[in-house]
Amino acid sequence: MRTKHPILIALFALALPVLARTDSVRADNPEAGESMARTYLDAALATIADNAYYSERIDWPTLRPELEQLAAGATRPEETHPAIRRVLQALGDNHSKLLPRSRVEEAASGPGSDSDSHSDHGIRAETLGRVGYLSVPGFAFTNAARSAEFSGALQRHLDAQAAAGACGWIIDLRGNTGGNMYPMIQGLSGLLGGETLGYFVRGEERTPWSARRFGARDVDLHELEGGTSAPVAVLQGRRTFSSGEATLLSFIGRANTRRFGEASGGLSTANRMFPLPDGAALVLTTSVMADRTGQPYGGRIEPDVQIWDVSRTDIVARQWVEAQPGCAD
Repeated sequence: MRTKHPILIALFALALPVLARTDSVRADNPEAGESMARTYLDAALATIADNAYYSERIDWPTLRPELEQLAAGATRPEETHPAIRRVLQALGDNHSKLLPRSRVEEAASGPGSDSDSHSDHGIRAETLGRVGYLSVPGFAFTNAARSAEFSGALQRHLDAQAAAGACGWIIDLRGNTGGNMYPMIQGLSGLLGGETLGYFVRGEERTPWSARRFGARDVDLHELEGGTSAPVAVLQGRRTFSSGEATLLSFIGRANTRRFGEASGGLSTANRMFPLPDGAALVLTTSVMADRTGQPYGGRIEPDVQIWDVSRTDIVARQWVEAQPGCAD
């Protein structure tokens, strides 16, 4: 099954058949429990084989005996998880994973009574002279309300900095370890605009992404006067991973933009989430990322300006922004 809109840990794209399971069945009929666990495992392995970008790396005949040993005697779906994780390890993409039910529920959960809207989601913002500084952290939630809060917080900071006279920006992605890319790029849409910002690439298929689209749904763009033409320095580093790298790639090809720091973490691949019957989920790498020019990546993304002394990254980036037209005068 191929998705038209692969995104990073944000869509439940494939539902496997729901398997009946009760403790009484396992206690009274162990064979039924083993059959249920086997069906669960086989369905999970088939999903990996059919959808994982690097599935051809798996040597199934060699791996099967090990999987049989890991799942031997399993009567509950979760008892087959070690075998599933072993297959994911064999993919070698360092990005695919098996999320337990608790993590899936946490990612999909809405804001609590003490709403995250009262916090800043780990975002850091300040105005440095006439340069706005905005640190965009990872965001691991798929819930729409939480996502709107996160993107809205980014937009409010940009608005406040613009009102304070910012002529350009530093966008810091050095601590962005990934999660859901869309609240990130939607929050930065005042700088990025609504055009195609990159692509998910699998074989000959290229699926574009933008801040205007979330799957098949249109969303509102942030209006920031002069934002799409303002100078932007993007900071990147070894802890810029996954959706952080998608956000980084969204700036490549943007006019009046320069990237500073170190090579990114090397997970510029796109993941899809596949729910499993016990509430867990497979998160599989299904494509590689490409920038808006179509240049594919899949590994580390090099900066425009390599800075070995990380303590100087902010200084050099600010100097560059301040030297650009619109700021220098």
